[in-house]
Amino acid sequence: MLLSLLTFSYIVLASIMGALLPILLGQFFYKGKNLVLFENYIAGLITLTLVVFTYLLTNGSLIAFYLASSFLLLGSLKYYKESLSLIKSNSSIIIIWIAFSCFGVCSLASEKFLVSDFTAANIQNKFALPIDNLLQYQTIRYITEMINPVTTAPVPTWSFGDRGPLAGIIISFYFLLFALRETAPWLGSTGQTFLLFEVMMVLLNSMILLPFSSILNFNNTSHKKLGLLVLLTSPFIFINTFFTWPKLFSASLMLHVLYKIILDKDAKNRDFFFYGFLIALSLLAHEQSIFILPGLFVYLAWKFKLKKALTILLASITTYSPWLIFRAITGLGGMGTFVCNALCMSTSATENKSSFDLIKLYFQSHSIIEILKTRFYNLLYPIDLLHYDWLSFFSKPSLERFILGTASLNFYQLVFGLGVILFLRLLFIIPLNLKKSFKTSENQMLLTVMSSLPVAALLSGCELMTTNHIWAYSLIVYLMAYSSNKSKFVTLDYLCLGAQIVFNLLTLSLYLWGSPLAPVLSPYGLRAENYFSIREFYMLLFFIILGFSFFKIKFSTTPHIVPNP
Repeated sequence: MLLSLLTFSYIVLASIMGALLPILLGQFFYKGKNLVLFENYIAGLITLTLVVFTYLLTNGSLIAFYLASSFLLLGSLKYYKESLSLIKSNSSIIIIWIAFSCFGVCSLASEKFLVSDFTAANIQNKFALPIDNLLQYQTIRYITEMINPVTTAPVPTWSFGDRGPLAGIIISFYFLLFALRETAPWLGSTGQTFLLFEVMMVLLNSMILLPFSSILNFNNTSHKKLGLLVLLTSPFIFINTFFTWPKLFSASLMLHVLYKIILDKDAKNRDFFFYGFLIALSLLAHEQSIFILPGLFVYLAWKFKLKKALTILLASITTYSPWLIFRAITGLGGMGTFVCNALCMSTSATENKSSFDLIKLYFQSHSIIEILKTRFYNLLYPIDLLHYDWLSFFSKPSLERFILGTASLNFYQLVFGLGVILFLRLLFIIPLNLKKSFKTSENQMLLTVMSSLPVAALLSGCELMTTNHIWAYSLIVYLMAYSSNKSKFVTLDYLCLGAQIVFNLLTLSLYLWGSPLAPVLSPYGLRAENYFSIREFYMLLFFIILGFSFFKIKFSTTPHIVPNP
């Protein structure tokens, strides 16, 4: 037991230090420029991917990898003082980010807290996660074990090209740095390697806190801390931090771009190329960001000169095109998933058929009325409160049934992913804010983010396909921030936000320690036999750290000035 705890502590500590490493590397490349923490961090993460590509281009030569790593690490030490200054100026949000991540990782542990229990199979069994939870882990195995993705599929019915590889490539750096290689059979995992992957993946997903805090700061209301609490307690956010599809990581990149362009509006001409680069990275993390791009480019064409819109488009295409070329050459991934969703066809039905033939077949099989009806209902489905079985609930009402029933729809409908109370508040606050003017930055951001819903509805050929886990991440996170806006009814503001936080905490309590009937949890839901077990001790410790940092937080997004060397 002691050895397991020491191993766990070492892996978590190494992961946290590794999580701060990109800040050092970001300073090395940005040098004397003005930075915000998020942009500095992303620059460091991209540096790590370049080092991994050094390893790949030299056919897995660890010597080349270590030389490249050493060069970057030694070079970046020149700027460690500036890095420490940047960390200090953002210390509260960094501690919250790390503590929230550690709390999430501890929730995955067994009651005995054995490192050997941190396997993909155990976590999937406990939380009923689908098998695509393993896609990024298999990406790491392709790189560290030099396995050919053309001959070995990551998981059944999926190919390597079906999802962007960015998160897996970044975490591969740490596997190579610690000389870790998975020894379990394909689709299997061992505790130490998967624990490192899980911690790093949770840290990447928890990065959503950084752009979220920037948006809260821009709103400049008295409800910023309540808004942050809504995010930190949200079951939708919490589940998606340890669910290792990197959708929150992808959303954090996209939301930062939207914040800088629409809200902050301090972008210089040269910055637009960088924002296009971030958009491509968001797509390489997960393609769900594609639903927001049409609305963003409409905004750019309307608000800015065409040159700036084309700059972002050029940077995005240039950065994303190598992935497209790779998929085209290898035949991995491609349009298969999109065609299946857009035309509502099974994978087998699309084999050996051209896109033109599939579209022709689709229109032959469905009338125009059917097609329009499907799209229209998909537009309404995410906000359809009637989809919940209210009659069944009122026949035998109870708070537990309501919590568990709404928790089951976290991944399906915007109403429940956001929170029913928060959604009802939005129905009240949005008309008040829209009365001001469409020229305000908050409303322009709101319309841009909400444009992802009609795009998702238009592209979804099957009924009930506009489910949260397909398209809604950036929108849900922004609406949480938008709902913290102050109205003229201050008491009602606090009441609504406070009620949503309490409801979130009740849901998480059931999620972690409560009823095995919790729908998202699986029949094996985690239950604490001993409320003073080691797992609960660690969770309590990180919860105290989280609370302390929360009350100390200062919502400052002013770019940090790095002195010229």
